[in-house]
Parts: sequence; structure tokens; C-alpha cells
Amino acid sequence: SIDSALYFKNLVLKNESLEIFTDNPYSLVCLRIIKLKGRMLTDIDELNKVNRELLKIINDTKLTFIVGSDVNDIFFIRFSFSPCASVDNER
Repeated sequence: SIDSALYFKNLVLKNESLEIFTDNPYSLVCLRIIKLKGRMLTDIDELNKVNRELLKIINDTKLTFIVGSDVNDIFFIRFSFSPCASVDNER
């Protein structure tokens, strides 16, 4: 939902290790890691590698599924919040 996306976006904005990559409307939040273990990542190849690794780690948990995207050779992670995020266990 839009409220969940705004809440998540505000959490990202409070974390100095993350940045909002692009400001999106509605329920989409695009972000990337920019700081790792207290060190700013400035090399684009290293930034892309770290963010691809984060995407894999999150998706490997199978708790959620997120996607990555590239714009002008910059990799970032896209979180989409759905109003229908529950599972019907009775089927």
C-alpha cells in the first residue's frame, strides 16, 4: 500500500547507509546501499556488486521477492508494496 511504501521510504531516509535512488509515486521505493561497514562506496562497479549481492541475499530468504533494475549502468533495488500481501492458507 502507499502508506507502507511511505513508511519504508522514511526508514530508508533515516539510514545513512542507504539512499533513495529515484523518487517514485505510489507504492514503489527504489534504493541502493551507498555505505558499507562505515565506508562510503564511490566506485560504480563496487556499488553495483554490493547491491546485486543484497538483492540475492534478500530473495534467497524467500520471505519476499524484490527486483533490481539498471539505469545508465547504475544498479538499484525496487521494492513494490501491494495492498494484497496475505496468503490464503486454506487452499
